[in-house]
Amino acid sequence: LGGNSNHEFARAFYRVVLQTPWLLEPNEHEIEFAKQLSNNFEISNNSFGLREELLNNIEFKNEFLEF
Repeated sequence: LGGNSNHEFARAFYRVVLQTPWLLEPNEHEIEFAKQLSNNFEISNNSFGLREELLNNIEFKNEFLEF
């Protein structure tokens, strides 16, 4: 996911899926990823289980945030 921009994708995913403010000022890749994710979730609310893990597994969430 995200290819060479995996950290940017992860930040955008966290922002969109958990509907939180940006933790840091987003760059253009993060903004584009966030737009694409928002559009995808409007069509299909499928996060492949990642959203549920972020919400329900504190250890996973902490690792995700450290990434």
